[in-house]
Amino acid sequence: MNVVKAQDFSTSLKFKNKTIKKQTVKFELVNNCIVIPVKINNSASLNFILDTDVEQTIITYISKKKLSSLKISEEETPLDFGLGQKFNVLKSYGNKISIGSIQGEYQNLLIVQGQELNLSRKFGIEINGIIGADIFKGFIIEINYIKKKIKFYNPDKFEYKRKYENYYELPLGIISGKPYINIPVKFNKEKTSNLKFLINTGKENALQIFPESDINILIPEKKVYDKLRTILNGNLYGYKSEVENIEIGEIVSENVTCIFTEKLERDTKINGIIGGELLRRFDIIIDYGNERISVRSNKNFRQEFNFNMCGIELEAPYLNLPVYLITELRENSPAEKAGFQIGDQIIAVNNVSTISLSLSKINSMFKSEVGKDFEIKILRAGVEIKINIRLEREF
Repeated sequence: MNVVKAQDFSTSLKFKNKTIKKQTVKFELVNNCIVIPVKINNSASLNFILDTDVEQTIITYISKKKLSSLKISEEETPLDFGLGQKFNVLKSYGNKISIGSIQGEYQNLLIVQGQELNLSRKFGIEINGIIGADIFKGFIIEINYIKKKIKFYNPDKFEYKRKYENYYELPLGIISGKPYINIPVKFNKEKTSNLKFLINTGKENALQIFPESDINILIPEKKVYDKLRTILNGNLYGYKSEVENIEIGEIVSENVTCIFTEKLERDTKINGIIGGELLRRFDIIIDYGNERISVRSNKNFRQEFNFNMCGIELEAPYLNLPVYLITELRENSPAEKAGFQIGDQIIAVNNVSTISLSLSKINSMFKSEVGKDFEIKILRAGVEIKINIRLEREF
């Protein structure tokens, strides 16, 4: 590991050749988050979450061999990602980031040491890091959640062709390099508020709203207080509920699941976050340069919004192995009532072995539909046990 003096000559991400019109990148959708292939310093392909709420690229897992090739500028420094959740990080300068024909020279990286931020356990696939909003700045970006493709267009060569005429266009705000939109949220028949939301492709939930940010925000009567899943912010508690509807470019989504939480210090200028559970229902074009976003509904649009109705939180502790352990059980949930225990290993769901099931697929099953029955086979202390469970809404 080479320790060097801090330097900051980073360049923006751009096409390595000015004549390139576009770059198509296939992505994986894992827990509603976009995961794209990234190379660092000509490495093999690495898996990075595309998270528009992150300012700098973060490495969360990398082999010691690859780590030794990075130029480390400083010793360990504590970095607070919010709610007091601090990680020890190293800073690395002078790196090259590549995504197909897109490149950025002299890139700054943050490296989280050890197992402090092991995203691979939560996602069930190897996750090497998080790449932030910088990638949006130099391109017009089209996200297709159905085909699982992102197209990066050269702004100088892009035209809003006829095929984009059926999109709805909205103004896009940019604050500290992050994209925001203002949309009306209807909490009930009497209460509608126009709120500012960060668009975050690295957020799992549909909506997150900060009640303290606006006196017009109303937490619905039907709600459940619970511990909520986050990527970077540690233990976050709040209310699970739903809003009557939201309107994005004249497209109305009804009965949208929402979590109401305290806001992080960095979120003082917004009222909430729109995440993957909502975004995946749209085709999206993001144009930073002209400060606009265009959307249209896709075939995911009619799907119901649901939280995890089982009450089980799973992790995959062994990289590249389909071993899924129960790490949390929601109190009074169907799973707790059925007799599941923390530490149980799920080995089959409805007679389908977990060898054939990804962690993301199992998580989506637990959000599928109210009243759906599952037979889940677990391994507990070396003994196989079958447990039947029916999905139930919490509110």
